[in-house]
Amino acid sequence: MSVIVYAADFGKKLVRSNVEGGNAFNESYKYVFVAATVTTGSTVFYGIIPAGVEINRVQLLTDGSAHSEKLGYTPVDSNDGPAEVLDYWFAATTLGSDGTPLAINSIALPIVFNFPVKLVGTTSAATASASTSHVVVSGKVVGVP
Repeated sequence: MSVIVYAADFGKKLVRSNVEGGNAFNESYKYVFVAATVTTGSTVFYGIIPAGVEINRVQLLTDGSAHSEKLGYTPVDSNDGPAEVLDYWFAATTLGSDGTPLAINSIALPIVFNFPVKLVGTTSAATASASTSHVVVSGKVVGVP
C-alpha cells in the first residue's frame, strides 16, 4: 500500500525576493525516509515552489542509502494548473546503494510556473533502510506574466 508523506517544513518556507536581496532563488528541501515505511508508489511532498520563479537547476542529494524515486511537480490548486508532471526532473532514479553519498543534477529544461506547485517525489521501490534526501532548487524570480 502506498502512502503520502510530507516533509517536516512543507509549506513553511518563505520566498525572499526584494530589491536588496536580488532575484536569485535557491531553496533546499529535505525528507527523512524511515525504514520500511515508504513503499512502492508512495508520494513525498518536499515543499512548494512559488509562482513566478524560473527553475533552471534541480539537484537531488542522498546520504547513500538505497531507494529509488522520480521527481516532478503537481499544482497546489488543480483548478489553477499547471498539469501535473511527476517525472519532470528525474524519472525512476536509483539513489545510492553502497552507503556513498550521491548528488545528481537534472538535465530538464528551465521552467517558469504561473501558479505555485508542490515539489513531489514518487518512490518506485520500497525503502528498506532509513535514508535522507535533499532536493536543491535553484533559479531566479522573474514574476508571473
